[in-house]
Amino acid sequence: MACHVVGLDPSRGIMHTDVKGRRSMALELMEPIRPLVEQWTLDLLAKRSFKKSDFMESSDGHVRLLAPLAHELAGSMRQWRKDVAPWAEKDGHLLGQAMRGKYQPVTPLTNANHKKAQRDVKKRKTQEAIYQDVFTRDAPGPKQRPRQDVKVTLRNCRTCGGPLSRDQHVNCPDCWESLAGQDFSTRKRRGEAIAKARGASSRWRVEHPNENGDPEWYWESVLPGLAGLPLSQIMEACGVAKSTASAIRSGKRLPAERH
Repeated sequence: MACHVVGLDPSRGIMHTDVKGRRSMALELMEPIRPLVEQWTLDLLAKRSFKKSDFMESSDGHVRLLAPLAHELAGSMRQWRKDVAPWAEKDGHLLGQAMRGKYQPVTPLTNANHKKAQRDVKKRKTQEAIYQDVFTRDAPGPKQRPRQDVKVTLRNCRTCGGPLSRDQHVNCPDCWESLAGQDFSTRKRRGEAIAKARGASSRWRVEHPNENGDPEWYWESVLPGLAGLPLSQIMEACGVAKSTASAIRSGKRLPAERH
């Protein structure tokens, strides 16, 4: 299960030979914690007395463990899951460096990245940043105030815990590239689309100064006619995504006045 979480194939071995039906990679991840398992087993042998009913020998010579001994051994799986987690992530990171394209090391088993970010945030929250008030001028005026040092609480990136340069940001520039839909090219296209839509709305208001969108008229006269209209036509007419077009057609969202 640890292999699947970090993106490893549990049957693809490196030191172990690949054999049908054997999880070679899982066996390799067990090797680093073998001393812990053996110590636990020795402690169990020292403090427990075994009975003949704890075991069963099959016709082919295999010996199986029976309840309640099997249940007791299964109860130790939580400890082995915790011990094997950092080794699974380490192997995943080492192999991830050989991947083509971008690779972002993650720690879904140990949450090491999240814990480190929390420590950085806690450390930074105890400090204060002092910056020059750049919105003031030296010359006094009715809406001006003397230049002074202002203390503000630092804000942090929610992904890595690093400092943020702008209050409206939630992630630092270094983390943008690793987040879906936040790389430079995507943000540029999104910004251009937003600027284009805002410009079109501004021009429409200038050209139609007396127009005042009436929601009641829209609900009564326009919305019923959209029921049988294909989403592709709404998308083309309003320049919106399919999900937005669906919300407009169902009445969950009101389109812009110019549309």
